[in-house]
Amino acid sequence: MAPLSLSERRDDRPRTAWQQFPLRNLLTLAFLAAGLVPLLAIGWFSYDQAEESLRENAKNKLADLAFNASDKIDRNLFERYGDVQAYAKSDPARSMDPKRVTAWINTMMITYSPIYTLMVVADTDGEIVAVNTVDLTGEPIESEKLIGLDVSNQEWFRVAMSGQLADNQTFVEDMHEDGLVARVYGAGAKAQAMNFTFPIRDNQGEIVGVWTNRFNWQISKDILSEVLERARSDGNGNDSIRLTVVSSNGTILASHNDAEALTRRLDDKPAVQSVLGAGTGQGSSEGLSFHEDRNSSEDLTGYFRSAGYVAYPGVGWGVIASQDKTQALAGATALRNRTFWIGVVAVLFVLGTAWFIYQRVNRVVKGLVDSSTRLSSGTTQISAAANEMSAGADSQNQQVVRTSSAMEEMSATIKEVARNAQATSRATEAAVVRAREGSGRVQAALDGLQQTNAALQQLRQRSAEIDQVVKLIADIAAQTNILALNAAIEAAGAGAAGARFDVVAEEIRKLAARTAESTARISATVAEVQHGMQIAASLMAGSAEQAEEVGHSLADIVEGIASVNDMVSSISASTSQQAKAAEQVADSLQVITQVSQQTAIAARETAGTIDDLAGLAQVMSNTAAGL
Repeated sequence: MAPLSLSERRDDRPRTAWQQFPLRNLLTLAFLAAGLVPLLAIGWFSYDQAEESLRENAKNKLADLAFNASDKIDRNLFERYGDVQAYAKSDPARSMDPKRVTAWINTMMITYSPIYTLMVVADTDGEIVAVNTVDLTGEPIESEKLIGLDVSNQEWFRVAMSGQLADNQTFVEDMHEDGLVARVYGAGAKAQAMNFTFPIRDNQGEIVGVWTNRFNWQISKDILSEVLERARSDGNGNDSIRLTVVSSNGTILASHNDAEALTRRLDDKPAVQSVLGAGTGQGSSEGLSFHEDRNSSEDLTGYFRSAGYVAYPGVGWGVIASQDKTQALAGATALRNRTFWIGVVAVLFVLGTAWFIYQRVNRVVKGLVDSSTRLSSGTTQISAAANEMSAGADSQNQQVVRTSSAMEEMSATIKEVARNAQATSRATEAAVVRAREGSGRVQAALDGLQQTNAALQQLRQRSAEIDQVVKLIADIAAQTNILALNAAIEAAGAGAAGARFDVVAEEIRKLAARTAESTARISATVAEVQHGMQIAASLMAGSAEQAEEVGHSLADIVEGIASVNDMVSSISASTSQQAKAAEQVADSLQVITQVSQQTAIAARETAGTIDDLAGLAQVMSNTAAGL
């Protein structure tokens, strides 16, 4: 089996999906990747770093905000923590004189306005004996209704009377809706307060009563508002910051929505869980986390768990500072937007450059593809022509071989023709002699025919004369027959005398009858003879004409044979020359045969070379197309 050519081998190689993808597209994609990937990476890295920095700043800011809010409230509550001790240890309190205590309470209310909403003193039996009669502004209030009210079942009273509190320890009750305050100011937000309670002791240290203050919860909300206003006043778009205070169980104590106080719990929020877990060792006292608010908007949240201040131990509050993530990370968003638009411009620039390069490469590739296609088409045509030439050379070689054989046969035939022409020349020379002799004999025969024809003419005349004589004899016989008939009639009329005459007449009549028959036969014979002579005369005339024509033909034949003899002589000479030329043609055909064989071999080699060139052109075309 012959080895496969390059054009036959080029389709056997499998091509992967990447190899089938145009190289110019790969180059364009690579250029885009080289231009865009670093840009996107740098942009993303910058944005990520900026966002991380802003997150850290937001963490610190929100955690500090939560700490500041908690610290301010704790500092304020620390003072309330000490106020009740001072009030309980005062002389008016120890006197347990209702009037004196009430006057002291009113003085403290006005002095510390608007810190407290209600100050109450109960005796050891749990009966209220004194209460402030003025409000935060010093205006009278209807608080006398509390006088004589039994509070012995209240926790603050029981704890204070139990003697469990140390000399400097105040009982603190978390923010709640207080029943005593509600009786004076009404239920709702006005009744929200914290209890600070301390036992009243006499000079001997015996408990003689209980002093309890109701801290105005609005003070805590005002502190939160002040902290928020200060945080929002820096002009950095912090208007979305919110502060929320939650109790140890996650109940909202204060927030931007007053209606949520004591009515909503946030113990399911990650930030609240973190800040509340700090008290159990499972969380952190400060930190940063994300959570979904009730409107499903993602907030950035910082928190701080209150630990009290100095002697004030705190009640386990958590202060949560939250801010809309979009606003908190507005700088990163702005950077992202700037990076995006810079990226868009860069992408457009890179795309434009890539398109320009692609078009330049595409034109070059198209030119290469077109040239490769034309080269492949041309080599295919040349290959086909070479194959046809090879086949034609083989066919020509076969025809030359056959022609050479035919020429050899023709040369032998020409030699044979030459020999036959020479024999024919000799034969025509003998034919000319015999033709000339025949022509003389034909002329002699023609002369004899003319003489015979003259004799026949004379014989016709004599036969005509005989016919006239026969007619005359016939007429005589007829008359004789009539005369014999008349004689018989006469003899019959004569009777016996004419009997012998009747016999003679009968004999005469018979003789006349025989004569008539003879003349008839003679006449018929003469007629036949005349007819035969007429025919013979006609034939002799035709023979004479034919003999004359034969004579002329023989003369022409003699001349033709002479001409043929001349032509045969010429043919003999020509055939001799043709025989020599045929031998030369046969020799030339042998040379042509060898050249045709060499041409066929060269054509096959050229076809193979062109086929390889076509394969290379196809590979180049495929490679160019792959660009």
